Amino acid sequence: MNEDIQGIRRSMANIGRYLDSWEARLCQQEWQLHFSGRFGPIIRRARLVTPSDLDAFEDAYDAGNLNADEALAVRQLDIIVEGVQGGRGAAVTPALLAVEVSVTIDRNDVARARDRAAILRKVGYNAIPVVAGARMDASLRDAAEAEGVRVLLRPEDVFEVA
Repeated sequence: MNEDIQGIRRSMANIGRYLDSWEARLCQQEWQLHFSGRFGPIIRRARLVTPSDLDAFEDAYDAGNLNADEALAVRQLDIIVEGVQGGRGAAVTPALLAVEVSVTIDRNDVARARDRAAILRKVGYNAIPVVAGARMDASLRDAAEAEGVRVLLRPEDVFEVA
């Protein structure tokens, strides 16, 4: 009987990990699907891009101005959004959002967004680090914003099991 209970506990833990994995995937898909509205507070004329769309990034790597680890870090960004910041007409500034998405945002997400945006700035982009998700500790949010990392939260994206 005790072995049966242990087996059930292991099965429940596996199911929990499986559901967490799907929740994370759905969260990232929601941010990608609705990127224009969700990143609208930061950037206009938004469009999703990949690192291969960023000529200055690829040229810097080809020229040896970025090492393989830096290039891989940028390629592993969850989302890259290209657009403009500022007013209208000539007053706008091109910008990139370097976005890390997580259901529950932690210090690692903040550090990755900050560091990966810095790599993009190194090659000439106006890159803004962003963390996006459903939950984040208030003190971590304050620390992230103090480091220049923008925080976007949508608690309604959390899948709650009653």
